[in-house]
Amino acid sequence: MQPVNLDILRLWANNKKVIDRNIPRYTAVKKEDVVTLTLDGPATPEKVELPRHKQNEALGKKTVIRANVCLVSPSESCSNSVGDLSFMV
Repeated sequence: MQPVNLDILRLWANNKKVIDRNIPRYTAVKKEDVVTLTLDGPATPEKVELPRHKQNEALGKKTVIRANVCLVSPSESCSNSVGDLSFMV
């Protein structure tokens, strides 16, 4: 068997082209490794139905909870003050 040498950018581009629009998106954060962000948002959590994938409605809907707290992994958090902050859901 010969080794395969594939550029990571080509791999990501191929992944996006072949499976990205066909796979539902999920989010997870490790329980033991979490940072809590306090946000301007509803004090009482509310459920919102969103498409699993914006470009493929056939994948169905997912329930997203909106609240004034957000759990993120330490690699996605920062210690500085920030203005607008966007997370992909």
